[in-house]
Amino acid sequence: MRTTIIRAGIVALAASSAVVAPATVLAVEAGAATTVPPVIVAHPDDVMVNTTTKLVGRGFATHVTLHVEECATTSWVVPADTCDATNAVTVTTNGKGKFTTQFTVQTCPTSATTGPGGLAFHCYIGVPSPTGIDTVSLRPYTGIVVTYP
Repeated sequence: MRTTIIRAGIVALAASSAVVAPATVLAVEAGAATTVPPVIVAHPDDVMVNTTTKLVGRGFATHVTLHVEECATTSWVVPADTCDATNAVTVTTNGKGKFTTQFTVQTCPTSATTGPGGLAFHCYIGVPSPTGIDTVSLRPYTGIVVTYP
């Protein structure tokens, strides 16, 4: 049926410009079916331990409260928890599904590596969400590098 409507719109469009609005509505409806998943971005994403980064989130539902944590991995099996529960913030999205907050980074558990620049922790900041019967994942998340002096 939808194919018939689109064909009728194209034929009518060739005959009259009055059909522009229905053709436009079909295009908007088709575009509305694709949603952009929420994202979190850290500025900067390479920071010294116990300093702040600015988190910017977008694409969330409007006026929802989110619990954002610093974690060593992006997913885990319960009862293990790779997040630092003491290092979390609660944010509320605005009317456009966005938020901005300052986040003081610490050292996420069990992710240290030593490189030429010294000790560094590869961490993730995100929203822990159940993803199965006994699994939790950060959805969405951003990756950061936490360094020591």
